[in-house]
Amino acid sequence: MMSKKLLFCLATVAILSSFSAAHEWSIIANPPPRHAAEMIYDARNERMIMFGGGNVRVPWGGNYN
Repeated sequence: MMSKKLLFCLATVAILSSFSAAHEWSIIANPPPRHAAEMIYDARNERMIMFGGGNVRVPWGGNYN
């Protein structure tokens, strides 16, 4: 039978490795398209802020925001 300390160490390693794998995936993953972005209103500075999304390439060159 495994000791409690060894079992705890194995469980900790498994949990940390799953977190690091998820973190790496979030960096590699593509951002959502613009239509999936969210807009919030910053009342203090009176401006709109967009979260998510990314530039869409257009056939004639450049980006469409």
